[in-house]
Amino acid sequence: MLGLGLHPTIHHYSTLMDGYAKMGDTGGAKQVLRDALEAGIRPNAIMYTILVNGHGRQGRPEEAMRAFRAMIRAGIVPDVPSIDAVAHAYFAVGAYSVARRVLRELWAQVQPFPPELEHATLRTLALTFRSYSSNSEHGRRKLSKRQQRLLHWKMRAIKTEWMRFEQWTGSSPLSGEVDRHNGSPHKE
Repeated sequence: MLGLGLHPTIHHYSTLMDGYAKMGDTGGAKQVLRDALEAGIRPNAIMYTILVNGHGRQGRPEEAMRAFRAMIRAGIVPDVPSIDAVAHAYFAVGAYSVARRVLRELWAQVQPFPPELEHATLRTLALTFRSYSSNSEHGRRKLSKRQQRLLHWKMRAIKTEWMRFEQWTGSSPLSGEVDRHNGSPHKE
């Protein structure tokens, strides 16, 4: 490609990252992100969401949150897919209360949280939140330093909830029973 005078675009890098992530090689996906930066490509929310999803598929929500935080540090405004990917990473490991907290804390990045959903099930929250994904102009803004600090504060609260969840579940597996109203897991 380079020999023909063609240079990869952000779409090429994103597709390559997606391939690595889907194969379970998040290290390879991160390297492609670094290569894109070196080539002068400014990463976007899609590229970071690919990393978040990759870590989530591997059952590593802390790594997913780390990728999300890197996106925030880069000044990229979180969008519906990126926030949903973080929530799903926690959901996938049975941390339903943390997934709920992610949606609740980060919802305002997309639009105001609807008060009628305050006591909704996690499923209802996720479906409603995903319905907002058609707003294509959302990702074009850049986060201010104040917005970045606020998001970091919210992510610390989510991390605290995750640590409580890990401490509560200990090393014993979850039974799979969940209070769908508030997203709390039940131990056997």
